Amino acid sequence: MSGAETNELAKLELERRQLQDQVNAQAWELNLLRARFARYETALRGSQVTVYTQDRDLRYTSISNPMLGRSIEDLLGRTDAEVLPSNGGAAVAAVKREVLASGEAKRAEVSFEDTPGVRSCCANSLIARRTCWQ
Repeated sequence: MSGAETNELAKLELERRQLQDQVNAQAWELNLLRARFARYETALRGSQVTVYTQDRDLRYTSISNPMLGRSIEDLLGRTDAEVLPSNGGAAVAAVKREVLASGEAKRAEVSFEDTPGVRSCCANSLIARRTCWQ
């Protein structure tokens, strides 16, 4: 083997080791993330707390528990206007858009009539995570 070939082989071996180190680091981080997610799910299981995320169009992208009498599957991909009565959906969406525009966390309670004569309340602690969309 020539000197140039030996040199090239050494470079490739170094790159292989660096890539293996990156794979090992990512595997470690993935296991850590899985453990954290398992703790999160355990903490929420059976609680009356619902954690959700929505995209910039305010469509539900993830949700920890069923809410508002709807299953998780029924909520995913929908907006508040689609799942809440019209008087509640517009009010909740307005507060969420305000949080997105300002970037400031806000706690809000919106009352609405979901069936004739029955009032419901939707309490939210809203935090904008605009960095997720960049």
